[in-house]
Amino acid sequence: MKKRILAALYGMVWAILAPAFLWWWCHRIPLSLPAVHVPLAGWLLTICGLCLWLSGVSRLRTEGGGLPMNAFPPPRLAVGGIYSIFPHPIYTGFGAAWVGMAFVTGSTQALWLGTPVLALVCLGLVWGHERPDLARRFPGISGPRPWIGIPASGNSAVSRHERLGAMLAAVLPWLICYGGVKLLGAYPDAIETRMPWEWSVPIQGWTELIYSSPYLLVPWTFLLISDRCELRKLVQRSWLFTGIVTLVYLVAPFMAAFRPPQPGLFAQWLRYEQLAAWPPVASWPSFHVIWTLLVAQALAGRLPPWLRYGWATSVAITCLSTGMHSVADLTAALLLWMALRNPGPVWRRLMAVSERLANAWRCWELGPLRIISHGLWAGLAAAAGFLVVMSATAQQFPWPALLVFLCGLVCAGLWAQWVEGSAALSRPFGYYGAVLGAALGLALLALAGADWALLAGGFALAAAPIQALGRIRCLEQGCCHGHPVSWGIKVFNCHSRVVSLAGLMGVPLHPTALYSILGNLVSGLLLARLWALGAALTLVAGTYLMLAGVLRFVEEAYRGEPQTLRVAGLPLYQWLALTSFLAGMVLCLAPSAAAPGFHAPRLWDGLWALLPGLVCAGALGVDFPHSKWRFSRLSG
Repeated sequence: MKKRILAALYGMVWAILAPAFLWWWCHRIPLSLPAVHVPLAGWLLTICGLCLWLSGVSRLRTEGGGLPMNAFPPPRLAVGGIYSIFPHPIYTGFGAAWVGMAFVTGSTQALWLGTPVLALVCLGLVWGHERPDLARRFPGISGPRPWIGIPASGNSAVSRHERLGAMLAAVLPWLICYGGVKLLGAYPDAIETRMPWEWSVPIQGWTELIYSSPYLLVPWTFLLISDRCELRKLVQRSWLFTGIVTLVYLVAPFMAAFRPPQPGLFAQWLRYEQLAAWPPVASWPSFHVIWTLLVAQALAGRLPPWLRYGWATSVAITCLSTGMHSVADLTAALLLWMALRNPGPVWRRLMAVSERLANAWRCWELGPLRIISHGLWAGLAAAAGFLVVMSATAQQFPWPALLVFLCGLVCAGLWAQWVEGSAALSRPFGYYGAVLGAALGLALLALAGADWALLAGGFALAAAPIQALGRIRCLEQGCCHGHPVSWGIKVFNCHSRVVSLAGLMGVPLHPTALYSILGNLVSGLLLARLWALGAALTLVAGTYLMLAGVLRFVEEAYRGEPQTLRVAGLPLYQWLALTSFLAGMVLCLAPSAAAPGFHAPRLWDGLWALLPGLVCAGALGVDFPHSKWRFSRLSG
C-alpha cells in the first residue's frame, strides 16, 4: 500500500506538477526572442506527441509490467510496439507536445526557454540514470534497436527499412537543430563573412541545379548503402557534425547575406531557395558542404574518388555562384570536416592524452614540504578564472572578487573534509563546497551593499574554464575517476588516488574527467554567448548552475570513487546536482541588470590574478607528507 501511494505521488510530481512548474517558471523570465504562432501545426504536433507519449506508457504497462517511473522501474525490458519504432517515445512525445503547445499559444518563453530545459532534463535522465540502470538490471540483454535510430552492429546485410530508419535518425535531428536556429532569427550582433571582392562575383542562376542536388542525393545515399558498418558510421558522423555545428551557429554570430539573383530562367527558383533559407544565419560553417563531404566519404566503396569529391567540389563552388554562402563558410566547413571526418582516431588521441596525464603525478620534497605537480593546474585554473571575472565585470578593485574566491576555497576544503575526509586523504577539496562558499561570499557582499549580481554572473562565466582546467588536475591526482569499463584509460602511478584509494591499478576506467572537460567547454561557450548578448546577470548565473547540474548528474553515473556516499539509491553528488539545477532555476527568476559585455583585460587584472593562482597552487599542490596534523597532507 505504501509503495502504491509513493508511486502515485511520484507520478503526480513528474506528470503534472513538474510540467506545470516549468511552464510557470519560463513565463516569469522576460525574453526578447521571436514568437512562433502557428496554431494548426501546433495542435497537430501536440496531438501526435501525446499519442506517442501514451503509446510508450501503454507499452511499458503491458510489456514491461510497470509505469515510466525511475524510482519504481518496470521489472521487464520493453522493446516491442512503439519502442521498436521510436527511441524514448515518452520523452520524445512529451517534448513534441510541449513544442506544439508553444506553437499554439505563441509563447516565446515556452519555446526558447522551456524546450531547451526540457531537453536537458530528458538527456540528463537518460544518460545519467536510465542507461546505466538498464545495463545493471538487464546485464547482457540487448533488445532490437528502434527502427528510427542507428543500425545494430554485425555483419548481416542492411534491410531497406533499416536504411530508411537510419536516414530519418540522421536527417531529423539536423532539420530540428537547423530549423530552430533559423527560427531564432537574425543575430543582433551579426558579423558578415563575405569579403569585399565576393560581392562582385557574378550570380549564375543555372548553378542552382547543382546547388540543390544534395536535397536528393543525401537521402538517396542512406538508402543506397548496404554495408552495415558504413551506414552506422554515416549516422554517427551526422550526429557529431550536427551537434558541433549547431553549437557554432549558436555561439558565433556569423552570417552571409543572400545576394539577389539576376534575371533569368532560374531566378525564381533561386528566390524560392533564399526564401526557404531565410534569414541568412546558420551559414558558417556551411552544412550544405558538410553533407556533401559526408556523402562522398560514405560512398567510398561504390563510386570513384574523382566522381564523389568532384561532385562535392561542384556543390561548394555553387554555394558562391548562387550567392548563398561566402568563402569563409566553405573554408570553415572543409576544415571542420578534415578535422573530424574520422572521429575514432580523434577520440583515441584524447584518451591517450588523458591516460598520460593520469599517470603524470610527480613531486619534489623541500625539507618538510612536498610540491606536487598537479598543483600547477589548480593555480592555472584559479588565475584564468579570476582574470575572466575581472575583465568581464570591469571591477575597479579586486577585493570583492577576492572575497568570493577565498570563501569558495575555504568552504571547498571544509565541505570535502566533512563529506569524504579520511586518514589517507586529509586535505580534499569539493566542488559543491566551493559553490556554497562563493554563495556565502556573494551574500556578504550583498549585505555590504555591493553589486553581488555582477560578481555572480562573472564567477558563473569563469566557472566553466576553471572546471575544465581543474579537471586536468583531477586526472593527474586521480580524483573524480570513473568506474571500470572495457575500453577506458589505465592508471599505474601508485600515488594516484585511483591506485592508493580505489585499488584499481591497470584497470580500464571511464575517463570521467575528460567528459567533464568537454562538457564545460560547451557550457562555457554558451554562457559567453549569453554574456555577449547582454542577458540578465542572474540568468547567466542561473544558467550556469543548471548546466553544471546536468553535466554533474551525467558524469556521476560513470564515476567510481569508493568513498562516495549513496542516498536512496543515487550517489550523493547526483542529489546535489539536482539541487544545483533547481537552485539555478530559482536564481534565473531574480531581477538584475544586463551583463555589461566583454572588456579587454587590463595589465593589473593579470597581476591580481596571480594571487588566487598562487594561493590555489599552494592549497591544492603543496603539503607536509610527514605531518600528522589535520589538513597537512593532500594524499598518503
